Amino acid sequence: MSYIVKRYTHGLKRYKAWFLLSFLMPGLYLLSAACAPDRHAVWQDIRLPLETPFTSASFNTITEVVSAQAIFFRDNFDVNRYFNLSAINIEQLETKRYRQVTSAISNDITLSYQGGIARIRYLGKDAELGTNLVDYYARRLVRKAREGIEISGMHLPSERLPGRIGAIESTALRAIWRPDRLVPLLILLTASVLAVMALVAALEWNDAALKSERQIARYVNLPVLGSLPDLNRVSRVLGEKPPLNSADTRS
Repeated sequence: MSYIVKRYTHGLKRYKAWFLLSFLMPGLYLLSAACAPDRHAVWQDIRLPLETPFTSASFNTITEVVSAQAIFFRDNFDVNRYFNLSAINIEQLETKRYRQVTSAISNDITLSYQGGIARIRYLGKDAELGTNLVDYYARRLVRKAREGIEISGMHLPSERLPGRIGAIESTALRAIWRPDRLVPLLILLTASVLAVMALVAALEWNDAALKSERQIARYVNLPVLGSLPDLNRVSRVLGEKPPLNSADTRS
């Protein structure tokens, strides 16, 4: 058993440069991940005067909406209206799809306001889902604002009435590193190291060179009377220049 360990250790030292191959697969994984978009930013700008009232029991102005936007996004989410379903066929909605939407509402969508412009923005993995959510909340925000203006009797010029500014915009985002890539990267690195270790073992065991005195004795069918030490190692211990260029000297 000790001979096997020593021989494998010798192989690890001999082929240690091969362990650089362990970084090949993780490197290719990060490179491919950087080339493919894995996040999508989707946003819609809405013209909304600061003093605009809302027909909502929770909010009176856009400032209140922004400061408590989690309530605006989550608590008043109308499942039927978003999925275009009636109360009768709402049971047809897949649980997985519903969870994806509610998770995106809680984590991936935000509302900001500056200079009379409100922006609803989605940042997540599903571009289609982001577009649908941004469109839904943009329509809802404009509707609530216009209803509030109508009920309050406020008069605004047409150019200041709440409304969308242009179409929904989106862009694909790429990055060489994301925190969620750590686990796949570690798995690939571990698998690569094990593969290289297996390759080193195969190369070492297929090497027909004699590795020990026991092998020499068996091969020549003669007993070993003595052996010379590794002169390179002795020279290193003594602090002298090694007399030989070879790695090991055995006899």
